[in-house]
Amino acid sequence: MILLISSLILGCKNKLVDIFKILFFETYESKMSDYCTLNDQIFEFKKSNLLEIKKIWMNCLENPVKCPEIENKKIMLIMKNAYEGFISYLKN
Repeated sequence: MILLISSLILGCKNKLVDIFKILFFETYESKMSDYCTLNDQIFEFKKSNLLEIKKIWMNCLENPVKCPEIENKKIMLIMKNAYEGFISYLKN
């Protein structure tokens, strides 16, 4: 499963929102794979993509049952780190 996800994600520089959806909503293994991809790959995105990611993140915080493992401190820190790393581009 992880190899499949990794092969689909690599080279998807325009799929930032989709990658964050996997990070927020999929299994632990998928989250770890996506986190590595978010850190290793260069992405092209628009302000609207970041706003959509922000909306999804806020929804996860308000409804943690929708985001698997968000109550796990390690997972929460990983997701928050990834989110904050990209959302900081909105301030520029």
